[in-house]
This record gives sequence, structure tokens and C-alpha cells, in this order.
Amino acid sequence: MKQEDMVLLREECSDGNDRACHTLERLCENGRDDACQYVLT
Repeated sequence: MKQEDMVLLREECSDGNDRACHTLERLCENGRDDACQYVLT
């Protein structure tokens, strides 16, 4: 997954798309540190 994809997921997540939020959280948990910065806490 590319950086641009994560940015799009984050935008979807902040718009209320729970699926996008969970995808980012899963990527982060799977060791993708670059995804962790996009997880909205």
C-alpha cells in the first residue's frame, strides 16, 4: 500500500468511514509504521 492510499483512507476515516479506520489500524498493528501516523486517535 502506498502513502497516497493511506492518505485517502485517513480522509475516509475522518469522514466517518469506520472500515477505513479499521484498515489503517490493522496496517499499523501488522508492523507498517508508516500507517500508524495516519491512525486517528
